Amino acid sequence: STPTVQGSTNTGPVACKDGQVKVSAGHGGAAAGNTDLVLLFHNVTSQACTLHGFPGVTPYVGSEQGTPARRETDTMFGDVKVTTVLLEPAGVASAIIAGSDTPRDGKTSCPNYTSLHVTPPNLYGTTTLEVGTPSCARLEITPVAPGTHPGNVR
Repeated sequence: STPTVQGSTNTGPVACKDGQVKVSAGHGGAAAGNTDLVLLFHNVTSQACTLHGFPGVTPYVGSEQGTPARRETDTMFGDVKVTTVLLEPAGVASAIIAGSDTPRDGKTSCPNYTSLHVTPPNLYGTTTLEVGTPSCARLEITPVAPGTHPGNVR
């Protein structure tokens, strides 16, 4: 008789792969010199997967690349912890891009970022979102969180 060897199989959700996650812009707002835009990450497949960490976000003014967003867990809009987010089929995760619409250094206005190039955490595929976000200061990005409203924001 031949012995049977049982292997270990991971039946839980695995990290999302390129092509599983679609990026879109959610609601945005401004208050007291600060701006925000919610980024949404949609699982577009029939398989659950996970996201962990920070999206990559690079702003552009026309074809000119701006400074990539700084990773932040403690923002003017609330605290967001770094966790692993389970994205069920058709599930949504989100992150917040925050910035400033207050001119600095003697300027009276700020140019607008015309697009954001967004990459979901730990993936390579980038989505370009057309925006009109003031570029008075370096943008900040929160880690992904479950649902359409990261952390205790709003």
